[in-house]
Amino acid sequence: MEKDYSVIDLFKIASSYYKFIGINLFEFKIIKLQKRRQKLVMFLRYCYFFFCVFSIIALSVLNLMIQLSKPDEPKDFTFILSGFSIAFKSLYIFIKRRKFCEIILELQKNFKNTTIKKYQISDLLKYMRFYRICCIASASAMSLRMIVVMFTEDLSVIEDTIYVLYKVKPFYIFLRIWFLIIITSSTFVLFSNTVIIITFFRILAVAFENLNVDILMLNYENSENILVKKHFKILEFSKKLENLLSFMLLIHFGEISGVIGGAGIQVINNTMFYRKIIYFLLTSERLYQVLVICYFGQKIVNANKINREMLYNNMWYDWRNRKTKTLLLMLLYTQKCVCIKSLGLKKISLRTFMKVS
Repeated sequence: MEKDYSVIDLFKIASSYYKFIGINLFEFKIIKLQKRRQKLVMFLRYCYFFFCVFSIIALSVLNLMIQLSKPDEPKDFTFILSGFSIAFKSLYIFIKRRKFCEIILELQKNFKNTTIKKYQISDLLKYMRFYRICCIASASAMSLRMIVVMFTEDLSVIEDTIYVLYKVKPFYIFLRIWFLIIITSSTFVLFSNTVIIITFFRILAVAFENLNVDILMLNYENSENILVKKHFKILEFSKKLENLLSFMLLIHFGEISGVIGGAGIQVINNTMFYRKIIYFLLTSERLYQVLVICYFGQKIVNANKINREMLYNNMWYDWRNRKTKTLLLMLLYTQKCVCIKSLGLKKISLRTFMKVS
C-alpha cells in the first residue's frame, strides 16, 4: 500500500535532501581549498629554496666581479660574508625543518613537564618561519646593496650613468631606505636566531635538571630503569641536535670570525662616525650570539655535573648487583671518575669492571 505524503512531509524531505547536498558541497569545497593550500605551500617552498640558492650564487658572483674589477684596491667583504652566511643558514634550516620538529616532539613526549611545555613546538615553528622570512629580506637587501656598490664604485663601464642617478635625490633616498632595511632585517635575523638557539639549549638543560627528581627516587624498585631510559633519551637528543647544528654552527662561527675581523678593521680605518657605529653594531651582534651559546652551553654542563654528583653520592655501591652495574654505566656516560678501593691494583677490561659488586 502506497503512503500518501502531505505537503509538509514533502517539504521536510526536500529540505533534508538539500541540506545533505549542501553539506556535501561544503565539504567538497573545503577539500578543494585544502588541496589548493597544499599546492600553494609547496609552490612557496620551491620558491624559497630556489631563492636561497640564487642568493648564494648571486653573492658569490658579485664577490668575484668586484674582486676582478679592481684587484689592487682593498675590499670590504663584511656584507658579502654576512649575506652569504645568512642565505646558507636559512636554506639549511629550511631543508632540516622536519628533523628539528621531530626532535622537539620526541623530547616533549618523554619529558611531560610544565617547564618544557612552555617551549611548544608551534611557537618554535613560528620563530623558524619568522627567521626564514627575515633571512630572505636580509639576503635580498645585501644582494642589491652589492649590486649598487659594484656599479657605483667598481665597474667603470657605466659608472657615469649610475653616478648621475646616485646624485638624484629620490634615488639617494631609496638607497638610504634600503640600507635601513638591511640593518633592520639583520637585527631580526639575530633576534630569531638567538630565540631558536635558546629554545633548543634551554629544553636540553631543563631535561637534565628533571633527572634530579628521578635520581632522588632511586631507592624504589625498578626506578633505575626509568632513570636510564630518560638519561639515554637525553643523550640521544643531544647527539641528534649536535649532528643537526654542528655544520650550521661551523658556518656561523666562520661568519662571526670574518665579520668581527672585517668590521674591526673598518672601525679603525673609517673616519666617518656613522660608519664606525654601523660596524660596531655588526661586531656587537656577532659577539652577543657567541655569549648566548656559551652561557646556555655552560648551563647544560652545570646541570649534567649536578646529576652525576647526586648519582655518585647516592650510595650506589651498596645496592644489588644489577642496579649497581646500571648506575655505573650511567656514571661512565656522565664522565664521572669512579674510584674503587681494593687490596690490589690491576688493569681490567670494561666487561670485568662491570662485574665488580
